Amino acid sequence: MNLADLLRRRDRTVDVLSGEIEPGEWRGPFGTERVVRFRNTASLKLSNASEFSILKGFPRSIDWMVVSEGSASSGLVVDIVDAADPSRQEQIAHVDLTDGETRSLVIFDWPVWSGSRDGFHLLLRQSRGGTTTLSIGPLFNPRRRIIPLMKGRGIEVGPGLNPQVVPARDVDVRYVEALSAEEWMKLYKKTDKPPRAVTDNLWANYVVGSAHTLEICEDGSLDFIFSNHVFEHLPNPLGVLANWLRKLKPFGVIGGVVPDLRYTFDLRQPASTVEDFLREREKGRFDIDREKYERWCRYTAPYNTPEDLIARKYSIHAHYYTPERFVDLVSFLREEGAVDSAFLDTAPNNKDFGFLLRKPAVSADSAAS
Repeated sequence: MNLADLLRRRDRTVDVLSGEIEPGEWRGPFGTERVVRFRNTASLKLSNASEFSILKGFPRSIDWMVVSEGSASSGLVVDIVDAADPSRQEQIAHVDLTDGETRSLVIFDWPVWSGSRDGFHLLLRQSRGGTTTLSIGPLFNPRRRIIPLMKGRGIEVGPGLNPQVVPARDVDVRYVEALSAEEWMKLYKKTDKPPRAVTDNLWANYVVGSAHTLEICEDGSLDFIFSNHVFEHLPNPLGVLANWLRKLKPFGVIGGVVPDLRYTFDLRQPASTVEDFLREREKGRFDIDREKYERWCRYTAPYNTPEDLIARKYSIHAHYYTPERFVDLVSFLREEGAVDSAFLDTAPNNKDFGFLLRKPAVSADSAAS
């Protein structure tokens, strides 16, 4: 569970009951880690935590660790509370670092009633005074290894005002967007930190086109296609990837970064299914139907209505991925010979993961003809 993100964006589940609770970073013996610090006998309630996808299987561990930042006293207690009967409460985890200990994994001991129909809340509280530091996981940026592989002539899909892939001696990149450079400039409002499109004067690299079909690119003309937090917005992902692969040269690559639903504001969403992918490929369409807006409102944004989102042309997520489900998606393309290798870059409790797909020397379409 990405507790640091829950706190930063003030998710509706979060209620700080006492003390001070602050997300941050810590340089530990294994590198920089994302942490949450509990101070002054802090306590926190996570209401309806049973809705979180990461907790639905009642895992013994979600990769949280209590770590020592030099304080002799550090400890965390986790209680579970029955949502229907608050008097029904039980301690499910307790970690105290003793002298000489530097870290200890938080292990959950779920009671059998935790699967009750009405769900549960979680209470997190310090078991000792001073500061308790809870490590969520390593500071991890999946772009670090994926972007350097984007070489030659390529496309970044939907970068908005902050492209990730920039022109260089061995990188010739264009940015495919739904709006022209002039329209982007009209929408742009100055901030203390101007976006990269402005600071690097990249407007000449923008072209208007469809993210789904990349019709502005000739088949077999690109060395790479990259997207950053765009792919999850695209319906018919099998159809999209087939279109993108068609635009690549032999051994061309598709790279990208996708949110992991378990660790973002989509943490209540069920993962998209293989049946979803196949059904949309069969239909061959690239529009978002009302059912997807209803699903977004049900799990992610219950304060919205489908009518309001549709009227505002609000860009919702069309699909919800975990690394495992993304592998399921790619497996169809590998079985059909459209992809010859795939790589995912992931880390526990991180909001997103990276992926890289490579087109074979001879595509399935070419081999068939």
